[in-house]
Amino acid sequence: MGQRLADLVLRPSEVYTPALVDMTGGYDLRRPALAEFDGAVNISGGGIPEKLGSLLKASGCGAIIDNPFQPPTPMDLVQRLGMVPDKEAYNTLCMGTGLIVVTSDPDSVIEVGKKHGLTGKEIGSVTDEPVIWIKNRGAVQDQKWLEFPVAA
Repeated sequence: MGQRLADLVLRPSEVYTPALVDMTGGYDLRRPALAEFDGAVNISGGGIPEKLGSLLKASGCGAIIDNPFQPPTPMDLVQRLGMVPDKEAYNTLCMGTGLIVVTSDPDSVIEVGKKHGLTGKEIGSVTDEPVIWIKNRGAVQDQKWLEFPVAA
């Protein structure tokens, strides 16, 4: 028998601050940084294109997200019941990604996250073109890749 919808949507939020503090070393200058990163964005209250685009726009860069997280069951259900196109879902919902950390040292970032009970993985790379490409894992799957220009 499947899980109840209430059990799926009422899970506690993941808090990323303790992991980010450990990555930077926090306010104590004697504490070493455990991971180097160039920026981080919390993907809530908007989707990946808006949040990541905000971080990247000053540099004129974009990204290719070729290994995104699988959207959780409640988001799949919202998409199907609301007949929400994949592009709109990725523009509005987190689609399974809670935090994106831009780093040249993903292994260290992932390791610090694990110490805080977070699941991380490399989802893509930064590019010189001001466009965010996301490999589509939405419910509709009418396009393999979704394109989002980074607003100037």
